[in-house]
Amino acid sequence: MNQFTADIAGMLEIFAIAGGLVLLHQASKEAPAKLLKAAGWLLIAGGVVVGACTTLYWLKYQSRGAFDSVHMGSSE
Repeated sequence: MNQFTADIAGMLEIFAIAGGLVLLHQASKEAPAKLLKAAGWLLIAGGVVVGACTTLYWLKYQSRGAFDSVHMGSSE
């Protein structure tokens, strides 16, 4: 179950990056769109940083064997 929680977090980060790319594309079509560009870059940067953090913890939990059981907190 823990692995699915990490996978869901990863999907949300991908959606944030995709949303940022959509905002940057939309901002390139409109002339004074500085706020859209800033929001797009913020979504992309946030998605990448949080994605790296999630990946780090996912790898740590996997190396400890936390994904070997479906029960949270189980050491079996």
